[in-house]
Amino acid sequence: MITRDAGDSWSKLDCSVFKNIKAGEGFFAASDSNIAIVGDYTWIASGGLSSRVYFSSDKGRSWDVTETPIIQGESTTGIFSISF
Repeated sequence: MITRDAGDSWSKLDCSVFKNIKAGEGFFAASDSNIAIVGDYTWIASGGLSSRVYFSSDKGRSWDVTETPIIQGESTTGIFSISF
């Protein structure tokens, strides 16, 4: 889901913008702390079989992904929180 008007309305995000999601890679944190938004910039941390950071500089219209050295490979491993 994505909003372009500070939450007044929401629309489904076209998941095809995440072209490189790996099998077993997930985006989860009960506290929502795996997402950071600063102005137009968004970071989302993943975990599970792959632990990477997705970055958007245009409010989620396009994404780049960066590999990390964080422990990964099991469903309970990976990045669960990010903060700036």
